[in-house]
Amino acid sequence: MKKTLPILCALCLLLTMAGCVQTPEQPLVAQKDVDRLIEMAQQTPNGNALSDLSEKTPGDYHWETTAFQNRIKVNVDAKVILPDRDAAPMYRVTAGALTDEQTRAITDYLFGDTPVYEMPQDRPVLLKSDVQWEINQLELALQEGMENHVFQEQVFQCKQLYYGLGMSEEEIDQAAEHNARDEIRKRIGSLRDMLPGAVDSYEGIVSRGNGNMTNSDSGSYRFLDLRSESGEELIITSAEKNQSTWTDLLWVRYGAPMYNLATATDPPQTQEYENAKALAEGLFAAAGLEVSCFSAWQVDDSAPEGRFLGLKGQGWDEHPPVSAEHTGYVFYFTTAVDGLSSAWSPLGGNTGTGEKGQEVFEAGWPYEMAYVVVDEDGIAGAFWCSPCTEKVPVSENCPLLSFDQACEVFESMVTVPYEGTLSTHDAVGWNVPNDTFELSITEVRLELIRSRAAGGERTGLLIPAWVFYGTVGGTATLGGSGFFPDIILAINAVDGTILDVEKGY
Repeated sequence: MKKTLPILCALCLLLTMAGCVQTPEQPLVAQKDVDRLIEMAQQTPNGNALSDLSEKTPGDYHWETTAFQNRIKVNVDAKVILPDRDAAPMYRVTAGALTDEQTRAITDYLFGDTPVYEMPQDRPVLLKSDVQWEINQLELALQEGMENHVFQEQVFQCKQLYYGLGMSEEEIDQAAEHNARDEIRKRIGSLRDMLPGAVDSYEGIVSRGNGNMTNSDSGSYRFLDLRSESGEELIITSAEKNQSTWTDLLWVRYGAPMYNLATATDPPQTQEYENAKALAEGLFAAAGLEVSCFSAWQVDDSAPEGRFLGLKGQGWDEHPPVSAEHTGYVFYFTTAVDGLSSAWSPLGGNTGTGEKGQEVFEAGWPYEMAYVVVDEDGIAGAFWCSPCTEKVPVSENCPLLSFDQACEVFESMVTVPYEGTLSTHDAVGWNVPNDTFELSITEVRLELIRSRAAGGERTGLLIPAWVFYGTVGGTATLGGSGFFPDIILAINAVDGTILDVEKGY
C-alpha cells in the first residue's frame, strides 16, 4: 500500500464569505431568545403542524428576480423536501466534553485488540522502522527521478517558486528539478539525524494507553493522543461547553492513501457500500451519540487533471497528475436526533470571542460535522468536529410557518445582504460596475438547524427551519465555499426570523 510522506502535505484552504452587509432599518438577524422560542414552540398547532404542511407544500419551487441594477440575479429551480413524519420537534443542545467511557469505547472500536501507547506531549517518540522507511522512499525518489510520484510532487512544489520570474518553461523545469533534489537530500539528512534517537519499540518507552484522557497543561481541556506500532493514531481534544476550545477527533491510519474529493462519484448501492457505511456509523454508535449521514461518495487517490480537493471540501490544491491506485468511500455526518437530521454548512457557526462585544465571552462553536473514509483495509481516516453531547426535547410538535409564508420571507430578503456588499464595493471603487452575484437555489428543506443561545457557552436549540440551499456565483465571490452547496438563506420556521448561519444564531 502506498504510504503518505510528510513531504507531501495537503493544503487545506478555509474560504470565507467576502463583503460587508449594509445594516437595514430593522435588524435583519436577531440573536434568538431561547425562552421565547421555546414558549412559541410549545403552543398547540392550529392547522400548521408538520402533518398539515405536508398536504399543502408543493414538490418544487420556481422563481427568479434581479436586483441592484441587474447585478444580482436569483434563479430558483428547486426541489422542496419535508421530513417523513407528522410533527417537527425542538431540542435544547449542548456541545461539551466527551467522557472517559466514550473515549475508551472509541479507542476500542478503532484499534481493536492492537496495543496502543500514549504519546508524550513534550517530546516526539519515533520508531526506527518508520524513519528508515521514509529514508528508503526518498532515496528511491532520487534514484527514479521524474518516474517517481514523490519526486514529481516535490518538483511540482518547487516550480511554484520560479513562476513570474521571467524564466522559460525549460529553465523552470531544470531549476525545479535541481531544487527538488536538494530538498529531498536535506530531508534525508534530517531523518538520518533522527535515527539515533528513534526507538525499536514503544513498549517500555512510553505508557500503554487505555482510552482515558489526560488534562492539558493549562487545564482548559482534556486530550488523548494514542498510537499503535503499526502507525494508526487517534487524537481527541475534549472541552467543556464554556471553554474556548471545542471537542474534536482525528483518526489517521498509517499509510492510508490520500483520497481526492475531486474524483467523487455516486457510490454503487452494493453490499460492499452498505458494509462500509455500517463501519463508519459504528464510530458514532461507539460514542453513544446520534448523527446523520447527509452525503456519501466513492473516491480514489488519483488526480487526473492535477487538481486535488481535500476531504473537508473547502479548497483546491494543485498536484501533478496521478493515476488511481486505491478506491474508497467517504461518508459525511452532521447532528441528528430521533432520526431527524440537521442542516450543515462549512461556514456554519464560525464565530468566537469578541463577536458580541469585548465584555462578553462567546465560545467558538462551528456546526457539528464528521467524515469517515472506508476502504478495503477498514477505516482509513476520520474527522469529527464539535459533537453535540446533549440533546433534550422541549417540544414534540412545533407550530410552523407554511412554505408559502417562508417563500414570502425568502423573496423579500434573499438579495439584501448582497445589495449591501455591492454598495460597499461601489463606495470604495472596487471593480465597479462589474461586481455581480448569481444565486442559484437548487433545494429547499424543512429540517432542524442549530441556533446558539445568548451567553458564552456552547448551548442552544435545534429548531425547525426552512433552509434554502444552492450556489453563489458571480464576479464578487471567491468561488463559493467548495464542494458542498451553500445555505443561501435559513428561515426560522417557528417565528419567521432569518438565521445568520455564519454566526450560528
